[in-house]
Amino acid sequence: ILGVKYVQDIKAINGIVNFDNLGLTSKGLKGDILEEQVVAKGSLKDFADPALDIELSSLIPLKRLQAGLKDRLNIVIPLVVEGNGRISVSYRGQPKAKALPEVLGALEIEGGKIIPEIALPAIEDINGKINFTYNSAQWQGLAFNLWDAGYTTSGTMARFINPDILLE
Repeated sequence: ILGVKYVQDIKAINGIVNFDNLGLTSKGLKGDILEEQVVAKGSLKDFADPALDIELSSLIPLKRLQAGLKDRLNIVIPLVVEGNGRISVSYRGQPKAKALPEVLGALEIEGGKIIPEIALPAIEDINGKINFTYNSAQWQGLAFNLWDAGYTTSGTMARFINPDILLE
């Protein structure tokens, strides 16, 4: 599949898609997006006025996720990011509708590390889950080590452009 905004193309698609005159469904479609394997399930109902319900998930190196944010969305974070995560995203909406679709996601971080580009100590052993929408993020109980001490944080970030961040 070529020309998908932000993704460009989806390669090595494999799985079963069931379809009839009313729409299509799939419960385990696999493909490569940005060189990472992604598992998808979802449906498209009513070809005349389509309604999409799609769920995607993938294991992804955090470094590749950071590069994707920079290259595809022009979000530059002055940090080096290491570790792995599992990302899942759901999209529900009607492309012809003027309303924004519902986009929900989660990033589960396992053994993450953040190294600031300026002379600050690294944040290590990051573990936890960040929930996000197209314009906000929330986390509870995100654990990390800084200066050889363990910490846990919860918080929110509203608006990715000109953000408001609340930490607890």
